[in-house]
Amino acid sequence: MATEDALYVIDVAGNSLRKLADLTGADRLAGRGAWLPDGGRIAVYSVDRCAGDAACDERSLRDRLFHLRYVDADDGQPTDGPKLAPARGLAARVLGWQRDGAAVVATYEPEEGLVKAANDPNWSDLDWWAVGGVELAAFRSDGSRHRLVDLPESALFVEVPAGLLDSFGGPAPSRIEGALRWLLALYWPLGQVVELLVVLVAVIGVVVRWRRRRRLRARPATPPFPS
Repeated sequence: MATEDALYVIDVAGNSLRKLADLTGADRLAGRGAWLPDGGRIAVYSVDRCAGDAACDERSLRDRLFHLRYVDADDGQPTDGPKLAPARGLAARVLGWQRDGAAVVATYEPEEGLVKAANDPNWSDLDWWAVGGVELAAFRSDGSRHRLVDLPESALFVEVPAGLLDSFGGPAPSRIEGALRWLLALYWPLGQVVELLVVLVAVIGVVVRWRRRRRLRARPATPPFPS
């Protein structure tokens, strides 16, 4: 759990709260995927501008960079973690981690004409009126990023179930599933072409039959032979 000035860990079994580390107005808990899979580290985003009580226009909000850093889940001290490229935009949330170490991140764009007033007590990066769009991408440890799926332009928020984090091109849990994914990936482009050809052949067949019937109807009737 994070407040404006501190990061806390909640012991559910003991119903207790422990302060883990201090935060500043530029820090944010990385998202629901802030806990790394090893359970020993927590990811925190630090934003480079338009943080705290600063006033910002749409351009400044769009160009904010969210740098990921890590704290030890036991003592709150800085620790190492995957070196991911910074996320750019109004806001960023880590939704979870793929088995190859890539972070599944939702990045949010500001609404057109959005302005953040100074010392606004009601400001929230993810309010529906502030968000103009969202993108879902995998941030990899080699510094690259890859868009995972094309979301509707009207999308303002996105979540991914933990069991589906590896479904966006991540490593398959078994050879069978990997083979099935390969076949599906092969079928998709080829299947579209085959379906188009089937439709085209059907249309041509209908046109040919229609023209043949039209010619038959247009033939003059043969006069009977005289008796």
